[in-house]
Amino acid sequence: MKPRIILLAALLVASFDAGAQGLSKKHYSCKIVPPFNRPHFSTRPGNKSATITFDATSTTLTVKFPSNSQGGTVEVYRNGAKVADITTNGGTTFSCRLREYGTGNYNVIVSNGNTVVDSKNYTVR
Repeated sequence: MKPRIILLAALLVASFDAGAQGLSKKHYSCKIVPPFNRPHFSTRPGNKSATITFDATSTTLTVKFPSNSQGGTVEVYRNGAKVADITTNGGTTFSCRLREYGTGNYNVIVSNGNTVVDSKNYTVR
């Protein structure tokens, strides 16, 4: 029995090796590609266009737009349905108590034009 297992293993290895060599020659080719020039983005750390804070005890949501920002849009969804939204300029603070809209899962989306600046999820029980 042992010679049969060794012979079978040798045949499997030989057929796998031959198949692998055939595939590498026929289907795969290597090519050296120079690295792409990555664009350089300048970012300022800590320069967000809005700050979202949430107080869990009072369920108060506060979104502050700095005075040097362009402002933006705040949308508040509860279980997928929009419950509050505002579009404002910079230097404005939006505040609401989520418990007044009921319990559930809240999604807060802050955007500037078509760009989502920040998104947070909260659960109010």
